[in-house]
Amino acid sequence: MKDCFQRVVVIGTSGAGKTTFAGRWSEMTGCQRIELDELFWGPNWQMTPDELFFERVEKAIAAPCWVVAGNYTRLRPLLWNRATSIIWLDFPFPLVFWRVLKRTMTRCWTKEPILNGNRESFTNAFFKRDSILLWCVQTFSKNRRHYSQLVAGDDYPHLQFFRLSRRKQAENMLVEMTR
Repeated sequence: MKDCFQRVVVIGTSGAGKTTFAGRWSEMTGCQRIELDELFWGPNWQMTPDELFFERVEKAIAAPCWVVAGNYTRLRPLLWNRATSIIWLDFPFPLVFWRVLKRTMTRCWTKEPILNGNRESFTNAFFKRDSILLWCVQTFSKNRRHYSQLVAGDDYPHLQFFRLSRRKQAENMLVEMTR
């Protein structure tokens, strides 16, 4: 595996496929998969205090080879200073929103546990201010602008950035990992 792929952070808006992509990357490379939401959300959707959250992340990224799925801004200096590459899943809004809607509806219907036993509900998904659907709509454009600035900037000159705007590009990158 190329050195630039030893420690990878996968970013993108909710529904872009960060967790799925990171999981496949982990399977293909043998690198540890780290899902930030899993380290952050406790039972009953309780947020982990920052001190404990940072401690968990620091412990996880102590490994020599990892792939992180997540966008927590407050973790950026910690993760990006240690990372070798950033993979930005920058797919079109209709695709991303469809994925979030489909995933949320499925999870609400099946009551499948996610993130430390939590479950999504129709009430939370459609009638609450912190709805993942509303979050997706509200943050999509803002995230795209913000990530564009980060990629164009020079705050992290040691990183290799990969902006994948089509599913085929993401698939090709995963296939390349097996060669």
